[in-house]
Amino acid sequence: MVQIIHSSDVCSPQILEGTPLLFNDSMKLYEEPNLFLRHQCYVKGTVRSSVTYNGYAEILADFLAFLEDNLLDDEAEAGDESTVSRDLELWKEVTSDDLAFYRERMLTTPSPHTKRPYADKTINSRVGLVSLFYEWAYRVGKIDHNPVIYELKNSKNNRPSRGNSSRGKNEKNALLLDENKLAPKFFTGKEIVALKKQCDLENTASSKRDKLIIDFLACTGLRRKEIFGLTISKWRTARKSNESELLFVLDISITKGSKLRLIYIPQSIYDQINHYIKIDRQKAVQKGRRLAREKGKLFKASDQIFVNSVETAWAGRAYTLKRCSDRFHELCNKVSIEPRGPHGLRHTFAVNMYRLLNEIGARNVWKTIQVLLGHKHESTTIEIYLDSVSIEEVEISTALEAYYDQNLVIVLEREVA
Repeated sequence: MVQIIHSSDVCSPQILEGTPLLFNDSMKLYEEPNLFLRHQCYVKGTVRSSVTYNGYAEILADFLAFLEDNLLDDEAEAGDESTVSRDLELWKEVTSDDLAFYRERMLTTPSPHTKRPYADKTINSRVGLVSLFYEWAYRVGKIDHNPVIYELKNSKNNRPSRGNSSRGKNEKNALLLDENKLAPKFFTGKEIVALKKQCDLENTASSKRDKLIIDFLACTGLRRKEIFGLTISKWRTARKSNESELLFVLDISITKGSKLRLIYIPQSIYDQINHYIKIDRQKAVQKGRRLAREKGKLFKASDQIFVNSVETAWAGRAYTLKRCSDRFHELCNKVSIEPRGPHGLRHTFAVNMYRLLNEIGARNVWKTIQVLLGHKHESTTIEIYLDSVSIEEVEISTALEAYYDQNLVIVLEREVA
């Protein structure tokens, strides 16, 4: 079993407090995997988010646990000193076939956390990071062979992906799934309407909140972390755009990499959220206090905007990303569409904004979308959405009509520029 333990401030002057460290069952440190994480996240300076660092640690922990389950001898006794020493070095014995088996396990076995099949993008992300680990280990002399296999790229698809970083432009990691399968899964206009109608049919405080979240995500392109990290105190700093009273601007830093960026909110959504905070949210918090008082417990109200609704046992407490993701899958199943999480609405925003910006003759469509989504590089935006924006217009044309007319799109482009 592989454990992730976060370092304390007295752990070592070279290790920052809160750094995830990988240990085995006997509390022996995995030396090289931890050195790689430090190199990838601190030394290179390309990872600024603790969430990303923890995500990388979880991927390597999963891979090391996979090796223990599949490469250690069945007859090895737990706690045996030779077994303890070997499991720390097991990763050095890996072959190309073992890496392929790791990928195939994810293709055929549901995630133990979500109970759902792994998405192709998730599999590539995991295999890609493991590949980078072996590239690094080979480069610095920790192993004498690199088990990652590379092949010539198909000339039709030369986009880079994780796991290819140190290779030539014409080579790709043969372990990665076909990138053509990785088009973002957005919600069409008809699907959004169906989800919102289902919320109306349920007619509960929770369904009203979820309908508002659908609208908020679809018209802003926020990441999941951003919407569930948004607080009332931060919301109150929103200001009217210099270009129009129908658009509000909010600066946030609860982003990927903790970078400061601006989000733009149509007045109709801004007013709906203010109403939710004043009425529905307040009722939920009041019930939460009452329930806690009846049980003789203290109740600390969350500053997060979206909370569990008044009809639930957790009324007034923060509405979590996991609960929201489960709720989205539930709604999708009820209206008979392919289950997707709330992140699909970010993709909806991107492909629709591309169409709307083109309709007004925007000067730099991709650059505008990059800024709106908070991507560091314009190339990232193009890589993700280039194929999606060429789909049939009927599939995407209605998704943002409820939030943006042509005049407001013009205002948005001027504000971003």
